[in-house]
Amino acid sequence: MRSFLIVAAICVIAAPAFAGSDLLPVKGIAGARMYDMATGEQTPMSGQTRDLGPLIWATETSTGYFWGGQASTEIALDWGDIAAGAAVGGIGWSYATNSDSVDALVGFYQSDNGFNTQPKDYIVAFNFTGLNGTVTPNNRLLFWGWLYAAELFTPFVINGADLDADGLGDFSYTYWFDPAALTPVGTIVGPRMVGDPNLDPLATGIEDVFDVYNDPNYIPAPGYIDPNLTHYVGTFWFGGPPVYAQFFMELYAPGCPNAGDSGKYCEADIANFNCMVDLADLARLLGNYGCTAGCTKLMGDIFPYDPFFPGDGVINLQDLSEMLTQYGDDCNWP
Repeated sequence: MRSFLIVAAICVIAAPAFAGSDLLPVKGIAGARMYDMATGEQTPMSGQTRDLGPLIWATETSTGYFWGGQASTEIALDWGDIAAGAAVGGIGWSYATNSDSVDALVGFYQSDNGFNTQPKDYIVAFNFTGLNGTVTPNNRLLFWGWLYAAELFTPFVINGADLDADGLGDFSYTYWFDPAALTPVGTIVGPRMVGDPNLDPLATGIEDVFDVYNDPNYIPAPGYIDPNLTHYVGTFWFGGPPVYAQFFMELYAPGCPNAGDSGKYCEADIANFNCMVDLADLARLLGNYGCTAGCTKLMGDIFPYDPFFPGDGVINLQDLSEMLTQYGDDCNWP
């Protein structure tokens, strides 16, 4: 482990730092939205009747900044580690902008450990149009952040090679925003940057750097992506704390298709993700009972109930009661 950390530190130091002007402050989070991939409809996240599955990978602790220096011809790529064969049924991303509207493309690769890993395997990309923009159109000096999540029609599987020998598969993801969709001309959009990775226990395999690629033949077009990422520009960071050079990202396991008797879509299915709340889930919670700090949903922190962000950071009698309320639910059937 020590040797690995030393190598990682050398890589970080070798990466050039972007200028401070490439980081811009986020005025605030304007809202959280679910994106319907069939219709493009956007609804408040708290009002959903369908449910995303358990959160299985996340880097989301906010620093209050976003990368505003991305050129129109650039594609940025960040990376992490996840258990090989992980099925992803939903994704969450976040950005900040002073534009009236945003079109975004989020893509995924596997067998990628950053620093221009070659070859890397393209998995899938998703195009999102008409995303929300500024809430202060009369003041373009303010940049507003948005949180988005989407439930996928068909889950995709990350089954990358373990290039860094830590027992997990290596994967990466891109954020790309179509400059042709920004209004008015000259407005800015960029991915939100996260902070201390120790505060995101599900953010495995991240480093304080990200890659930048460039297509010199770029022509603005909705949904553009260079799946081969052939024109490597370099690996960059922001000079250290408090801003970590990692983009906000959430990966969710496939959700359950039905609400179950309790009407909670087996949100307490935290152990084997079979859309049933059974003994394995109860045992997982009891194994972590009494946790008072850093508790996560997958450990058993499921109270107070929330269809997207349950928990209060501890695992106690209230969580056990919530588990028992849902116990026996089978969300595979109506």
